[in-house]
Amino acid sequence: MLCVAVVALWVRSYWVAEGYAWDDADGGRLSLWNRRGLVDAMRVTPESGSAPLDWLHPPGYAAVAPEGEDLVADSAVLGFLYFRESTGGRRFTTLVTPHYAWVLLTVALPAARAARLIQQRRSRRAALAGLCPACGYDLRGIGDRCPECGWKVARAVDSTGGADAR
Repeated sequence: MLCVAVVALWVRSYWVAEGYAWDDADGGRLSLWNRRGLVDAMRVTPESGSAPLDWLHPPGYAAVAPEGEDLVADSAVLGFLYFRESTGGRRFTTLVTPHYAWVLLTVALPAARAARLIQQRRSRRAALAGLCPACGYDLRGIGDRCPECGWKVARAVDSTGGADAR
């Protein structure tokens, strides 16, 4: 579900540049922007010995039409960019990531979990059917190792304490 939300934000980022900013304890500001297929995280702090920063807008949500040149496109590698600069008494630290990276991340985690659950279910079914959980070889009447792949077979124990007679 999170992946669907990320894709929706990705598509929306081409029509509306939106962000959220909040002030930090050092007199600086943190902001997170969604624009033109990119997610920008920026921290602006006053340089040491400079006056407190004046902000054009108060902290909070802002939405504007994406306009102007995209400076990131020329210097980014696969859409990723990290830079630091100081200008006008301000120190800027910026991390830019493409939305596709967030989509891949939000798809990969649930997909890995689903693959693990499917594998566990297959292993349980194979064990109940008397098959090797690793290769599917029929283990009925065989010792404690699979002759096909060498998997150590764990035999179920019944309630009387003896080995299961499958």
